[in-house]
Amino acid sequence: MNIHAADALDRAAGLLEQQLALFLQYEQQTFQITAGAPEQIPSCMEERLRLQREIDWISQELRALCQDLPEGEQILSAVFRSRSCQELPPEYRGLFSQSMGIRAAVQRIQELEPQALERMESTRDSLLEQIKSINQGNEAVVSRYYRSTSPKAGEQKRTFLKL
Repeated sequence: MNIHAADALDRAAGLLEQQLALFLQYEQQTFQITAGAPEQIPSCMEERLRLQREIDWISQELRALCQDLPEGEQILSAVFRSRSCQELPPEYRGLFSQSMGIRAAVQRIQELEPQALERMESTRDSLLEQIKSINQGNEAVVSRYYRSTSPKAGEQKRTFLKL
């Protein structure tokens, strides 16, 4: 292995380390959606979106790093395609181990996603019920009365003649 390939392996390992940290943060945000306060859901969703963009950027960086290297295909295989450490040359096994950590985090996130979705749906349903309840209260009746007696856009106010 030449010095250029060793630098590429080090750079790839650094990118994978960053990506794992981002996936762990993503996992934490997903868990917050399932167990945190309902008010936190929007900020958790925004943070997950930000993390997703960074994760995607790192994947693109990794592919770009490997694009012009003779060893690039082996690096990509170790990271994205290999199912067994044994099928790789020894110098790529560290990358494979790192990718397995990422795959484990992704698996946990996939297991949390249905719970997160259920929580968001139940929160939405609860809010809709609260809105319906408010709209059926006394204030809603008064509001409907005022809307029915006030002129609509383009109409003249009705006047009644007294006899």
